[in-house]
Amino acid sequence: MMEHDCCLTNPTKVGQPAPEFSVDATLGNGEFTKISIGGTSDKWTVLFFYPLDFTFICPTEITGFSNRFAEFEALNARVLGCSTDSVYLVKDGTRYVFPSEPVYFSYYESFDDVVQVNDDQLRKLMLGKRMTMAPGRMIKIQSDNRVFQTQKNGRIRHVPDEATARALYGPTWNTQIIDISVVFWEDYIVADPLVSLR
Repeated sequence: MMEHDCCLTNPTKVGQPAPEFSVDATLGNGEFTKISIGGTSDKWTVLFFYPLDFTFICPTEITGFSNRFAEFEALNARVLGCSTDSVYLVKDGTRYVFPSEPVYFSYYESFDDVVQVNDDQLRKLMLGKRMTMAPGRMIKIQSDNRVFQTQKNGRIRHVPDEATARALYGPTWNTQIIDISVVFWEDYIVADPLVSLR
């Protein structure tokens, strides 16, 4: 969600030194610190990214690196994990994670009203299902050419033809289709197809 100028204007390739930058970080004990990356160092840095803190999605990467931490240390490398910030809808003491920016922006226009909470506050909330795309959007997955219209409660209905898509979404219908990661496709329930408007 945040873009660092170093990453946009000075792309780094494997084996090249990373550009210098500092970021705020949370240590395993919950303390905040600043971590610097890049520049001259006598150690390698392995920086890995994982999605969605405190959900069932994040442990795989963390566990994998943790299990081999001693091997990285022996190779004179430090290991840093970077989570993409999670945004939740909180309702009735339960948090529902937005799995991607397109899903979030199907409900809201900006992050202006997002409230930042600390880890202790977040852990007290029950974990609900992932949010699905807001009703009325068109979605698909890359491995399937079919386009679906989203409905309430994660239901989706196949858009049967171009005439129907054009009638519902106008002449730019094909630019409004959002690819959903296959990982999140199971969150949707396929209902009866839409009736053709040919």
